[in-house]
Amino acid sequence: MGLFIENNKGAKKRTFLFCFLLTVLSIKTYLPAQTFAFRHITEEEGLPSTYLYDLVQDYEGYIWLTGESGLSRYNGRNYEVPAISKQIEDEIVHFYSGGTEQLWMQDLAGRILMLEDGKLRTFDELKPSLIYRYIDVFCHPGGDTWIATPQGIYIYKNQQDSLVQLALDIPSADLICVKSFYLGQDGKIILLLHRGYIIFDEEEYHYYLYRQGELKNALNLCFHYNGKEYIVVDNRVYSLNLVTHQWGNAFSELNNYFEKGVLAIKEDSEGDLWFATRAGLLRLYKDEFGNRKTDHFFEKEVMGEIEEDKEGNLWFITGQNGLYVLPSKKIRVFRESGLDKQLRFIKKNKAGNFILGFDNNDFKVLNDRFEEIYSDKLFAQNNRLYDYQESSEGLQYFITSRGCVIFDKNFKLLNRSFEWSLKQGAITPDGNFWMATGKHFGRMTGINDSESILKKRCYSLLPIADNKIWVGSIEGLFLYENNTCKKIENPSLYHDIRDIKALDNGDLLLATQKNGLIYYQPDTDKIRFHFSAKTGLSSDYCTKVLIDENYFWLATKKGLNRIDRKDYSVMVIGMDQGLLSDEINDIFKSGTEIYVATNQGLAVFNEDVEFGREAPHPLITGIKINEQDTLYQRKYDLDYTDNNIKIEFDAITFRNADEVIHEYKMLGLDEKWVRSKISVAQYPSLPPGQYIFRARSRTINSDWSKSLMIHFNIRRPIWSTWWFNVIIFLLVLIVAYLIFSEVERRRSVIRDMRFSQLTALRAQMNPHFVFNSLNSIQEFIVNKDTRSANRYLSQFARLMRNMLNFSDKNRISLSKEIESLKLYLSLESLRFGDSFEYLFEVEEGLNTDTVFLPSMLLQPFVENAIKHGLMHRKGDKKLYLRFYRKNNSLVCEIEDNGIGRKKAKAIKKLNSKVYTSKATGLIKKRVNLLNGIMGNALSVETIDLSDQQGAAGTKVLLTINFKMVK
Repeated sequence: MGLFIENNKGAKKRTFLFCFLLTVLSIKTYLPAQTFAFRHITEEEGLPSTYLYDLVQDYEGYIWLTGESGLSRYNGRNYEVPAISKQIEDEIVHFYSGGTEQLWMQDLAGRILMLEDGKLRTFDELKPSLIYRYIDVFCHPGGDTWIATPQGIYIYKNQQDSLVQLALDIPSADLICVKSFYLGQDGKIILLLHRGYIIFDEEEYHYYLYRQGELKNALNLCFHYNGKEYIVVDNRVYSLNLVTHQWGNAFSELNNYFEKGVLAIKEDSEGDLWFATRAGLLRLYKDEFGNRKTDHFFEKEVMGEIEEDKEGNLWFITGQNGLYVLPSKKIRVFRESGLDKQLRFIKKNKAGNFILGFDNNDFKVLNDRFEEIYSDKLFAQNNRLYDYQESSEGLQYFITSRGCVIFDKNFKLLNRSFEWSLKQGAITPDGNFWMATGKHFGRMTGINDSESILKKRCYSLLPIADNKIWVGSIEGLFLYENNTCKKIENPSLYHDIRDIKALDNGDLLLATQKNGLIYYQPDTDKIRFHFSAKTGLSSDYCTKVLIDENYFWLATKKGLNRIDRKDYSVMVIGMDQGLLSDEINDIFKSGTEIYVATNQGLAVFNEDVEFGREAPHPLITGIKINEQDTLYQRKYDLDYTDNNIKIEFDAITFRNADEVIHEYKMLGLDEKWVRSKISVAQYPSLPPGQYIFRARSRTINSDWSKSLMIHFNIRRPIWSTWWFNVIIFLLVLIVAYLIFSEVERRRSVIRDMRFSQLTALRAQMNPHFVFNSLNSIQEFIVNKDTRSANRYLSQFARLMRNMLNFSDKNRISLSKEIESLKLYLSLESLRFGDSFEYLFEVEEGLNTDTVFLPSMLLQPFVENAIKHGLMHRKGDKKLYLRFYRKNNSLVCEIEDNGIGRKKAKAIKKLNSKVYTSKATGLIKKRVNLLNGIMGNALSVETIDLSDQQGAAGTKVLLTINFKMVK
């Protein structure tokens, strides 16, 4: 392609400057300072106050802060005022914690307070008579707490919950100026005083008061480093032999830093020593060669307390400017030489120099020691630089939002093309420059001219050969080959593709804007793997991808993702791991170092860097039972009505706290873990039983935490216990048996009733009665008394019909019963001729149609009266049937003037071989059956009548309760 030369004085001036820089490079070089990405936390980030006194991490993992705004507690996401603040009378100025479940505090008045299990305890007996600085508290890792006051030395015995004063033979004047406790390397406790120290060795103690002239000022701090003990006196550091009590100068190279005062000293978990001074923060460390080095940070800040949390974050308090947090020392950043701004890309040219492009239209050229050798602005206006390419001839192309700017290998400006909004460029071996722009994919043919091949919004290019290029567009992946551009018709690729990289075997990695990273195999048109937020990526919004021997590196809007090529595990590197920003714009590898371009500048670290995978610390923050707050316990034994349970929990972490994921389940109810970002579990109606609630948490890069567990026993109600169920089962069996027995009894009674009805029917239709009735009718026929024959035959037929109709009825009306009895008696009277008389009497007002009685009940009594009373009487035979009411009952009275029961029995005995009457037995059985059903609603009374001559007949009173007859 042709080059379009820009002949102007500016180009000549740049060439001259570049040559001049190369000439003087060996005379003067400038190495940009590499530092760490401290996070500055102020009120803008939610800190209650920038004026802080002290900071500590408690047993549960919370960071406690105290300052002008009072107490606050930080969980990684927000600051809260603890409930105990209302119980504290004065400002808290110091914290003391040794990793136990207790948190000790000291207020402005010098009072000592202890917080345990949410309860605050005040030790008023330890209140000093002087100001608070002459008190110190030491929480021994063994569990006891040592407290030094002007009144003496006390030990709080944790197991016994008792406060014991040590018996010391030390002048009280020396105890007035208590400085601080210190735990020596040999495990001995050392207490610094104003002009001496006490060494506590098990049950003994040794008091050393240094002599006048040895030191002129008071002891301040004591620490150990690299196997030696050191002490700070009058802003100088001395070595101290605790056996010989000899002093020696130490760290003399730091004396000038200590002149204004040393306020705190801390050795971190990696062996670096930190000094908080009134003139900034010092870090003392050893380089890879074992040489002692010093870093100085925040030179104008008054630094205070230093704390390292359980995740390795270092916290630094300032006097009036909030606090600083250092997540990691494994990542180095650049704060000077203009590298602390929005960096879009980092590349290397063939000369081995770094090329950096920024958002403000600047670019810089740095050598391999990161010394600046050239910088320039591409345009007068601020424009965004997107990419850099270098041809085989050494031509250097800068791709910007306004077009392409070309330099030669000495950075002499050759031309500018004003193609609109370039996104990425690529140079093929044949020298053609290809462009992905906001309008199209094409090839540059002139300064302001290009050949448009694919008229789509394109972002990324990957040349495979002179005439074969992969193109990433807003609509997916295209392949330019043989002068044609063809879309890859795989729906999984229909995404906004921002970057394309190829593996050695030709497979592609596609970084998409909203769909993560796609591992695509063009030969088979298959997706081998889809990396997304669901598989561990920090974000699906991806911008750039880099491939090396061991990892895939992916730039996203929420940090850098390192994907292990062996198992596809993901490690996320962002601000919480030490980067300046979570918005990653480019990645570059040089040797074993990874360079990261972010919106806040450049960072660098080793490719095999590892960050702590400590899981968040899970804890229960609240338990509600039936919507009532309750004290947290590890085991609950609850009534079956206390089964509405709400569990609130949390996970404390200061790395990627917003990305914490929780899982929980209630063993005994849930089989699978429930995953959620909401740390609340609600069980509105737990059935009775044994349950174990488990919860665990994780965040980016961490494993799952250990499960916290709470045991719940929901007692069964009394009616669901096994013994109650056994009793109920037995009762049910008994009741069922009784019901069954009663049913069977009733069935038996009904069968007997029906049988008795049939028996009564047979009794009423016994052969003697039928035979006698037919004989009488026949006699009328023989005597040609047709009228009487017809009348009696009609009555006989009606009687038979009534008997058959009544045989399947349980009850009939009194009028029907009287009608049937009249028919029966009219036929029976034929046998007696004119000597038999019967009479029916019904009480006036008794409605015989509405009063009911058991069917075929009275006929057997009437039959008995005729057969056994009247049949054997000589003379007139009379039968009276009376019906009347008495005491809510119907009385049926049957009276005859027969021979009486005594004579009837005698005659029956003589005739028993000829005829056996069943009427009496039938009557008794039927009465018993009816009383069994109706509850003794029927009674029968037989009265023997007599006169002066003796027996004068029999009267039967049949009383029927109206509950039966109505």
